[in-house]
Amino acid sequence: MKRPFAGDCYFPFFLGIFKARRQPLLWTAIASSLVFGLLHLMNLVGGQSVQTTLQQVFYAFVIGMMFAAIRISTNGLWVGILIHSLIDFDPSIATPMTGNGNWAVDLIVFIPLLVIAVFYLVNVNGLIARQPVVN
Repeated sequence: MKRPFAGDCYFPFFLGIFKARRQPLLWTAIASSLVFGLLHLMNLVGGQSVQTTLQQVFYAFVIGMMFAAIRISTNGLWVGILIHSLIDFDPSIATPMTGNGNWAVDLIVFIPLLVIAVFYLVNVNGLIARQPVVN
C-alpha cells in the first residue's frame, strides 16, 4: 500500500510541536521518520512476514531521516520526491517481500546513513541557533 508523500505532510506538523525544544529539526525528523517507518507495518496485512516488515520499518525510518535532511538542505520537496520515485520505480516494491532479509546487511547499509543524517541535522540546528535574531 502506498503512502504518497506522507513524511512531507508530517514534517511541518512536528516542526510546529518541536520548534521550542533544543534540536527542533532533529526531533522533527525523528518523529516524522518514525511515522513514515511505522506506516510500513501495513505490509503485514498483505501477508508479509513480521521480520521482513520490521526490517522495512527500520530502513524506512532511516530513509525518512535522510529525506528530512534533504528537505532541509534543499528547502523543498522535489529532490526527495525524485529520490522516492526512483525507489518506487522498482517493480518489486509493490509486491510483498517473501522470506526474511538479512539484518546484518540492513544494519551495515543503513546505520551509516542514519549517523550522517543525525550529524547533519544536529549541525544545521547549531547553525540556526547561532544566527542573530533580526527584529
